[in-house]
Parts: sequence; structure tokens; C-alpha cells
Amino acid sequence: MLSNLGIMRKNELDHLYLSKNERLGIFILFGMMLLLIFIPWIYNQLYSTINHETKVLAELKSSSTYDSTNGNESMKIPESNYTNSLKIEPTQDLFEFDPNQLTEQGAHSLGISNKAYRSLQKYLATGARIRSAEQFSKIYGMDQNLYNKLKPFIKIKGKNKSDPAPLSENQKQNKLINLNAAEIDDLIPLPGIGEKLATRIIKYRNLLGGFYSSLQLQEVFGLKDSVIMKFRNKISIEGPVHKININKCNYDTLSKHPYIGFKKAKIIMEYKKQHSAFKEIADLYHVVALDSNWIRRISAYLSFEPDVSSEKGE
Repeated sequence: MLSNLGIMRKNELDHLYLSKNERLGIFILFGMMLLLIFIPWIYNQLYSTINHETKVLAELKSSSTYDSTNGNESMKIPESNYTNSLKIEPTQDLFEFDPNQLTEQGAHSLGISNKAYRSLQKYLATGARIRSAEQFSKIYGMDQNLYNKLKPFIKIKGKNKSDPAPLSENQKQNKLINLNAAEIDDLIPLPGIGEKLATRIIKYRNLLGGFYSSLQLQEVFGLKDSVIMKFRNKISIEGPVHKININKCNYDTLSKHPYIGFKKAKIIMEYKKQHSAFKEIADLYHVVALDSNWIRRISAYLSFEPDVSSEKGE
């Protein structure tokens, strides 16, 4: 009797149990019901948005006035809440400008992006110049549509009256390029030198403070000896180099020089604290941590004038 009762209860539970397919069917049905419920709401939201935009356009169109004298239709936007959602591009105050002397405020007024202006400043910082409107258009980040608008206003200032007259072709071929006065565009025509290597040469020259020997070109990253041999007879090294007063300069100034760096700058500064000021290049030989070959190499870039301010303090 009890066993029969157990069997009956088991059969009743089996009827209540749902198979995997039955459960899946219920979930699908439940999902379709939710979809049917929300479809009208989604439709109303989309329709209201489209209807709102249509009303804005209709209001703007109805508020436009017609200028009969000029035969032109001019739009007058009503003062309403709709104007807050409209993005009106500000008018550009175009004016004549020289890209080599363009200020950040001037670039903003012309509509030039911050990215393009930063690229321009980085290019000019290398010692190069913008010599044509076409060259200005190749600045990284420059919008070509904007450039087409600005092109008539680009006025690059010419050479000063005091500058020498242009050289003939024969004079150009025979004239040597002074590396300490050259710009990037002057170096690009040299055999084996493109814009990339020309930029590196000028950048390294500026970090050094000028070249005192053509052998220093071997220190320029990526510039091979075979390439230097091709243009060695077309260059010259003229003019003084920039010197660092070792008695007046600080740690940052010393460490930025390619020949010195952080380690040697720290050694020099520590020696200055413990001893008197350097009087001549020979005093550097007293610093045990400094190599004699390095001292000969750096000597052209150092000066030894006494620091008068520190002497008064003492």
C-alpha cells in the first residue's frame, strides 16, 4: 500500500517536471512577450525625436526673411530653447600671416588645430623655415580644406635688404655649406642626405652648441661614414661654438650636453662643492673620475670665468 502511494506521488512529480526543450520554449515565449510590450515604447521614442527635429527645421524655415534688394534669402534663428542644441561654427577672421611668425592666438583665430600648430612649432624649433605655402600645407595635422582657404593669405617674408644677392648656379655649386649656420633645407640637397638626416644633423648641432670638426658628424645617429664621404668636400665648419661656463652653470645645463650627461654632470657639481672654482681646463684633470680623452673632447665647449656672485657671498 505504501509502495503504491509512493509510485503515485512519483508519477505526479513527473508530470510537473519540464524537459529542456519545454523550458527553452517558455523562455523564448517570455522574451517575445517582453519584446511586444516594449516595441510601442521604442517606436514612440524614435518618432518623437524625428518629430522634434522636423519641428526645429520647420520653425527655422518659417522664421527666415527674404531680402528683396539683394535677392538672397537670409535665415534668422529664433531665440528659443532649440538654439542651445544647435552647433554654430564660428566665423574665421582671416588675415595675412607668415607661418614662421604665427602665434598660438593667431593660429586659433585662423581655425588651425592645436595639433597642426604644435607640429609647426616643432618643425621651426629644429632650425628650419617654412619657405612656401605648399610646404606649409604638408605640416602634420593641417586640414587641406582649411589650407585651401588660408592659401591666399599666406605671405612669407622675404630676405632682408642686407642679405647678400642670390648666387648663380656656378657659385652655388662652389660655395661650401657652413654646418654651424645651415638650416635643414640647406642640407637636404647634399648627396645621401634627406629631410630626416638633415633634421638630425641640425638637432645634434644645436644640442652640442655647434660643431668644431667635421668628424663630429660621425656621432649623428644613422649617418654612415660612406654618406659623409660623399658630401665632405661640400661643407665647412666656421664660427665659434657655444660655451658653457662651468663655474656658473647648474646641474641641468651640464647634463643636457651630449658629451656630459647626468653622471659626469653630477661628478663635476660634487667636485665644485668640495673644491674651489675651476680656473682652466687643466683643473679637470684633477678629477679622477674624468677621462683625459673626454676632457680634450669637451674642452671646446667649456669656459672658466669665475662666478662673481658666489665669491661675494663667501
